[in-house]
This record gives sequence, structure tokens and C-alpha cells, in this order.
Amino acid sequence: PFEEESKVIPETVKGQIVGLIERMNSDYGLQLQVLAYASGDDDEIGHARGVSLARALAMRNFLTENGLDLSRMEVRALGNTALEDPVDRVDLIPLVQ
Repeated sequence: PFEEESKVIPETVKGQIVGLIERMNSDYGLQLQVLAYASGDDDEIGHARGVSLARALAMRNFLTENGLDLSRMEVRALGNTALEDPVDRVDLIPLVQ
């Protein structure tokens, strides 16, 4: 989860993300789906998309800086399309390829 409007990865989750990177680097059969969301109503679709894009890029940069190869990620900025709470978040979903 992210604070509303924030594009900075919370310090409280960075250790968990590094653990996921280590798991992924021990199993090259895994790919990572990065789905970024942001809050906003229908009048703020463009703004929410921009915030989710900034979050997606921040997460991609953190992942690559900590050893995950960019070719193993699918990164998507989905704006205000989250169907469940928290709506201000980035989901990291490992997928078997």
C-alpha cells in the first residue's frame, strides 16, 4: 500500500520485496507481474493513471536496483481501476512461466 498521492515505496515493505526478489532469483521459471493503482474518481482518471505510472516506475526501478532482471517483469499502470481496498497500492504477483 501507498499513501494517497505518494509515489515513494514505503520503507516498511522494502524488506518483503527484497525477499521476493531473492525467491525469484532462485527460480528462473517465475515472472513478476507489477500492477500499480491509484485512487481517484471518474473526473480524475488521467491524474490517477499518472500517479499509478509513477508508482509502477518506482517499483520497477527498485526491483532492478535490487537484482531482478527487467526482462522478467510485466509492469502495468492501471490508474483508478482497483476493485478492492487499498486502492493506493502496487501488487507484485509472481507467475509461473
